[in-house]
Amino acid sequence: MVKINCKDAGALLASVPPLIGFTPENSLVCLVCNEGIVVMTMRVDLPDPSQSDAFAEQIAQMVLGQGDNVVAIVLVFGGGELTSTGQPPHTEVITALHRFLGDVHLPDGVALWAEACVEGARWCCYCGECGMSGTLPDPSATELAAASVVAGKVTHASRAELASYVEAASEQDLARRAELLGGMSTTWACSSREGLTLIRDAVDASARGDLQVDDAFVARMALALDDVRVRDASLSFATDEQAVAAEHLFFTLIRECPAPYRAEPAALAAFYAYLRGEGALASVALDVAVEVCPEHQLSRLLRAAFTAAIPPAELGYLARQADIDAAVIFAEHADT
Repeated sequence: MVKINCKDAGALLASVPPLIGFTPENSLVCLVCNEGIVVMTMRVDLPDPSQSDAFAEQIAQMVLGQGDNVVAIVLVFGGGELTSTGQPPHTEVITALHRFLGDVHLPDGVALWAEACVEGARWCCYCGECGMSGTLPDPSATELAAASVVAGKVTHASRAELASYVEAASEQDLARRAELLGGMSTTWACSSREGLTLIRDAVDASARGDLQVDDAFVARMALALDDVRVRDASLSFATDEQAVAAEHLFFTLIRECPAPYRAEPAALAAFYAYLRGEGALASVALDVAVEVCPEHQLSRLLRAAFTAAIPPAELGYLARQADIDAAVIFAEHADT
């Protein structure tokens, strides 16, 4: 849980990168707070002006879904320049949000604009009456940035940089592996116990820094995770000291597996990143899973959980249940 100080608007704007995991550009960021505690964070691309009402209504529904006592803090980055009268861009979105949320959920003084999220960038308030304005301090020097460093969280320069974590391998590599999988899928004879053992051994190799990522390895991992029991039981590594190694393995497989097989490691990677507090990275991974398999059940479950801003500690029940499932799988035919 993060507690924020709304009294220093410039510092609040500068604190956004560690909150969302990257530096926003041409974005609207909505912080939903309850008694000063951030309970949900949203970052979306700024809409076309003609779509302002529909855009604002969607944001408002997500805010109101967090309860009756929440307050939305709306921060716009970029999107244009101040007008000759000092009016910031995208006022139509803020006006629409005020209409849908009212003064209770969006009071005056908590809708702010900054020309960029960098030191020295101009910022001002949308209300036009309070006169609040200034320049941003160094985003890397805020209290929240310092706390993120201590916690081991990485703030990326942009969402594009974040997306590089899930960028697919070369078309040649993917095509070669897809052909290999096409042949293996008809002859693959691997029990859930054997499949989960393959995943566990790969997690161990990841922990040692000894992953040998070749076509055969990727194909075995893809087919093992294609077993839903193995995929779901693979959430269990989040309960022990190998969680980081497992997350590294699954992000590797996102990049190396051809579609549709990359949906399984993508959902797993999203889960692990979210539990570690890396919401933006989790969202990027989940986007991959949904893109290659729109009806993916685990991804839909996780999307609902992320949208509802379920705290990572509460979502950990999935890992605890998976730990039980893994024990059951490993107990099967253990005497053979």
